[in-house]
Amino acid sequence: MKRIDTLSKQIIQDNNAIELKTQIIKNGASYFHNHDYYEIFYMISGTVSHYFDNKTEIIRAGDLFYIPPGYVHCFYKSDSEYMHRDIMVSKKLWNDTCAFLHLSQLSKYFPTKIVLTNEQIIELEDLINSFNKKNLDYGAIEENPYAYLIVIQIIKHLTDSNNIKLDNINPTWVITLIDKLSLPENLCKSKKELLSQFTYSQAHMCRAFKRYTGQTLTDYMNNKRMDYAAVLLATTNKTIKEIIYDCGFESTPYFIKKFKQKFKISPASFRKKQLKGN
Repeated sequence: MKRIDTLSKQIIQDNNAIELKTQIIKNGASYFHNHDYYEIFYMISGTVSHYFDNKTEIIRAGDLFYIPPGYVHCFYKSDSEYMHRDIMVSKKLWNDTCAFLHLSQLSKYFPTKIVLTNEQIIELEDLINSFNKKNLDYGAIEENPYAYLIVIQIIKHLTDSNNIKLDNINPTWVITLIDKLSLPENLCKSKKELLSQFTYSQAHMCRAFKRYTGQTLTDYMNNKRMDYAAVLLATTNKTIKEIIYDCGFESTPYFIKKFKQKFKISPASFRKKQLKGN
C-alpha cells in the first residue's frame, strides 16, 4: 500500500481532476459510440455480439476489453440477458499510472482483449468493492488509493507475458500515425497531408504500414472513417452529406458503397436501425 500512496501523491500533485468510475451494466449501449477516456469492461455473465476494432465477435464471461480513447465499439441488441463490469478511467489517471510503473512506451502494445480467470475477476471485484466503500467514506479520489490499485491490477493482466506480443512491436512512426488516426479531426485529411508530417517517403511508409499492420493505409483510414461515420449517424442529427465531409470522403456514391461493404446496410438504413435500438 505504501507504493500506492506514493503514486497517489505523485499523480495528484498538480491538482488536476482525476476520475475513475465503475458500474455493473445489464446489457450495453446498442449503438456505435466512442469515448474520450479509457474504458475497460469484462463480461460477468451471458453472451453478446460485440463490435470493436473493425471486428464483430461473440463475447462471453471472462472476456476483458481494453478500449483506448477514440476507439469505436458497440454491443448489438440481444434477446438474452448479459452483464458486464464497466470501468471508466480518465486519460491522466491511466497515463500517469503507466508512467509510474515505467510502462508508458509498452502501453502502446497492450492487447485490446484478454480472458480473465474466475479468480482474477473475484480479485478485481474485491478491489472495486473496497473502492466503492472508500468513496462513501471520503468521496475524493486522491483519498482513495483503491482507484490506483484497480488500474494497476488491470495493467498487470494486460502486461502478462502470455498477452503482450513484443515481437509485433511497430516502429514509432507507425504508432504515431495510428494515434493520429484515432482523432476525428485527422480523418478528413488526405493521406498525403498526414504523411507529410513524417520524414520518410510516402511510398516507403505505405509499404511499411502494410507490412506491420496487415492492412493498406487506405483500407485502415477508410475503416476508421467508417467507424466515425457510424458514430455520427447513431449519435447526431447531421445530414449524411455533412457526415461524408466530416469523415474526409469526397464522393457520396463511394462513401455509400464502402459503408455498405463494411456494415452490410446503407447509411440511411443504419441510422434508422440505430434509432430503433437495433
